[in-house]
Amino acid sequence: MLNEQTHQKLVDLRLHAMAAAFAEYLDAPENDGLSFSARFALFVDRQWVARKEKRLKRRLKMAKLREKGCIADIDYRHPRGLEREVVEQLATCNWIRQQQT
Repeated sequence: MLNEQTHQKLVDLRLHAMAAAFAEYLDAPENDGLSFSARFALFVDRQWVARKEKRLKRRLKMAKLREKGCIADIDYRHPRGLEREVVEQLATCNWIRQQQT
């Protein structure tokens, strides 16, 4: 009974990923023996990842990109003057963290 109430409260708080992780944990035939703090950290991490993914999907939808693309799909043989090392370095976004322009 308490588990059902806890699950419903997570849903009411709109913590759907955490509620799903909690339900999976309860449905597991044997728990993995993690401490409370480790298990709670996994629940929080699952919710955090779900929100990041939802935010990314929303931003991609709002961008209305015509084609999907990724760094791995770049054809460096095409004569555009792109250098693989420079593109891969830019893709790490370290220049943003270091506040470089």
